[in-house]
Amino acid sequence: MTASPATPHPDDTETVLGAALRELHGAGAELEAWTADPLTKHGKHRVVRYDVDAGVPGAPEVQHSQWVRKFSRP
Repeated sequence: MTASPATPHPDDTETVLGAALRELHGAGAELEAWTADPLTKHGKHRVVRYDVDAGVPGAPEVQHSQWVRKFSRP
């Protein structure tokens, strides 16, 4: 994924997604994989959908979630 001025670097995104995942599911949650797909490409507000696969304590399988983030440019 290529970072634009309105989008964090992929390494930063992975850190943020992992932290959000642990906040939702506890300290034992692990980010397995993720992808980012832009839902909008033009305009002042950019929207990105994240497909997140996570190992969650107590869950027998990898859990899949979709999260959406809105970026605003000044």
